[in-house]
Amino acid sequence: MVRGEQGWIGGWGGGAGFSGVTDAMLTPAMIRRLAWPDEGGHRVLDRAIRILLLSARAHDGILRVARTIADLEGCDGVLAPHLAEAVQYRILDRAPADGV
Repeated sequence: MVRGEQGWIGGWGGGAGFSGVTDAMLTPAMIRRLAWPDEGGHRVLDRAIRILLLSARAHDGILRVARTIADLEGCDGVLAPHLAEAVQYRILDRAPADGV
């Protein structure tokens, strides 16, 4: 399944029994099954959690965004660069509004 206007998941939607599910619809259990990163990705995520003091909810949110990035690149798996980009978006999301 290819990502289209609806934002469908591409890399895993067809064979995993989750056809027609968008990234936003992923439950925490689905995230752990379908967006689990490679070893390098684990290191990126673990470091971000320690340094930024992220919650479990933030952890799942970063995995969700990383899964979306991987889908947009046409990758089946979530890799370290996908997680690094997702963490950067999280940092930007938490930056003060005045730009300081």
